Amino acid sequence: MSRLNKIDSDLLYAGVNIDLSSAEHAYLGGEFTENPNDYIEVLIYDTNETFLESAVVDSGDYIYDEGEGIKLKTGTILRKLGYDRGRYVVKYNFLRKVAGSYENVLVDINNERYTEEFDPSNPTDRAKIGKSLFIKEYKYLIHEISPTRKEVRLIPLNIKDEKYLRDFYNIQHINKRVKSSGIQGLSGLNFKDDSNGLGQSYQLEVEDSTAQFLQQMVGGTITLPDVFIVDQYQRPPPPGWISPDAPTDELYSQENLQALFYISNYDTALLEDGSAEGIRSPNGAIYERFTGITDDIIPEAMDKSGVYSAIGWHWETHQVNIFATRKVKVDDFETINTDQNFADIKGLRRSIFNPPAYKPEGEIIIKSVSRLMGAAGSEADETENPSINYTWEITGWENDQPSGINRWEQLVADEDVIIHREGDQGGEGFIITEMNSTNGSQIRITLNSWDMHIGIKLTIKEDITTSTLHLPCCIETTRLD
Repeated sequence: MSRLNKIDSDLLYAGVNIDLSSAEHAYLGGEFTENPNDYIEVLIYDTNETFLESAVVDSGDYIYDEGEGIKLKTGTILRKLGYDRGRYVVKYNFLRKVAGSYENVLVDINNERYTEEFDPSNPTDRAKIGKSLFIKEYKYLIHEISPTRKEVRLIPLNIKDEKYLRDFYNIQHINKRVKSSGIQGLSGLNFKDDSNGLGQSYQLEVEDSTAQFLQQMVGGTITLPDVFIVDQYQRPPPPGWISPDAPTDELYSQENLQALFYISNYDTALLEDGSAEGIRSPNGAIYERFTGITDDIIPEAMDKSGVYSAIGWHWETHQVNIFATRKVKVDDFETINTDQNFADIKGLRRSIFNPPAYKPEGEIIIKSVSRLMGAAGSEADETENPSINYTWEITGWENDQPSGINRWEQLVADEDVIIHREGDQGGEGFIITEMNSTNGSQIRITLNSWDMHIGIKLTIKEDITTSTLHLPCCIETTRLD
């Protein structure tokens, strides 16, 4: 049974049968019942084919027989739905969840998904509906249909749920990176030790990871870059390099508390271009441009040169001679405007700011150190370190697309940037908090996508004194191409 009208059905139906179990079509998810997203919908009609009810069939009410296909227990299905007697017309849809689900979810007044206990038969719980809790469909909205009617553009509903947003992110990407646990000596992919030994093995297995080899990956390609080390080269220090052992302090002087941070590690950061010194106080180019702006709004007096709200390119056709033309790649940049937000900044000009660009999979440690100073701001007047609350936030954009595609999207927590919370650190998503610290604070992140422009925002609070430093797009990752 098709829900498409005849015009759309004729447009989409190609008249070709495909083998879902073949490697060629494995990306579709395998044969029905082999994919965990498969389900069967039952539709019940009376004898005049008037629709009565629909439901999802319990997985125990059908079996798959390789020779005869799927066998459904129609009698059991009808009785479970309360149809004990009578004659009915029963139809089935064999469906696979690709985007969203048939389910409904509860959200609170802030559109956060409600995951606590809820009993629909309890009057007290039911009374919350429409007041403190709201029902939303676990679906994505069709925003636009292409003129050919073969493509649709989807947008998510206002549901704040990590899985809901991550699934939406994943359906539009053809690549997914399998990550290791980060534990020394354990990687996400290992060669399987067969009878010929590891050195001769051609089998890979996933270890110490929640990642899996899926049916959709059959027929795909696994690439192992930098397998053989043929030489090692020690990169010389960049101009203006400062030793990572040099402290950067927030000075608590004359009741002024100043938020500062810097990248403290050079061994695991995989720097490929630029310099990490641009974010350091007092002379870093990025720090100098953005320090003192605490509300994330671009002020009129700010020097906006080299700060872009749009970056990318387009192709133009140029006439070479009367016989030939050639395509030329032309850069598109739009400078940020007054009253725009830091969130609108998508990149910084390298010749001005020279932001550090790292190879993905490198680990970055960003550190902030707090010290209580005397009125003169000298260590001679130093007293007990203050108890400071630290709130870190990751911001920014990524363009992890194949070469030739220019589409910037906001970063996704634990997909593009992985945060390793340590000790008493809390927070969710891109927020990291550390309360009542007398020894400063640091965050450890892994860069997990190509072509990212990452911002770091730090807010520190001691008693009633607060200081914020937000450096947008101050860290980059290199492009795959």
